[in-house]
Amino acid sequence: MKKIGTFLKKALKVLLVGLLVLVVIAGAFVIWLRIEPEEVTECAAGFRLFEHSQGAGCIPAQVERAVAFGPPSDQFFLAVDYSPAARVSFLDQFMISNFPALEAPWLALTADVPDVGGSPPNIEAMLSVNPDGIISGFSVGDANKILEQVAPVIVLDSSEPWKEGMLSVGEVIGERAAAEMLIAEYEARVDILRAQFDDPSEITVSHVRVFEEGQSMRLQSSFGGQNLTEDG
Repeated sequence: MKKIGTFLKKALKVLLVGLLVLVVIAGAFVIWLRIEPEEVTECAAGFRLFEHSQGAGCIPAQVERAVAFGPPSDQFFLAVDYSPAARVSFLDQFMISNFPALEAPWLALTADVPDVGGSPPNIEAMLSVNPDGIISGFSVGDANKILEQVAPVIVLDSSEPWKEGMLSVGEVIGERAAAEMLIAEYEARVDILRAQFDDPSEITVSHVRVFEEGQSMRLQSSFGGQNLTEDG
């Protein structure tokens, strides 16, 4: 019995030490996640400095294997026929539910592209596709710091005008001229629409989205709200 008691005491000590080590490691990991990154002012050869909503970071001079995390990057990829390094099925459904007409062309564009899962994405799957840039339409805090171990993360400001977001995506993947052309085509259509009304400001518009579980009001800062404001 004495030997058993001694063995249990030793086992308990080993267990406690192991738990203490795990606590220290977990604490260090949490601290690492919350450390503010140093300000980046210059990049190594083959990279360029790019400013986004979370500061400035270094991205490859030519981003050829980007992953789109939500609008407007996924829709811009589709507009310029840019095949992403991976697709995020959770966000695919978000885009398709809002714009059903985009389902067929998006699935055709990404037919041979690996799926990295939902939200959050499968990090191992992300590593396997070896992206050289991740463009996120959402500010997801600490998750971005983990994704930065895979590839540079560019976080777009969801509160800025959608045109700025589109130009940013174009700048990242080397398609800024295409973004400018799409915006010019849109503005030409706005001019045509405004010409159909003597005084558009006399029209009162309520912009809503209707879902099975209810509805929501869209404000002027939303994508549709910005368009309606430009229409006058």
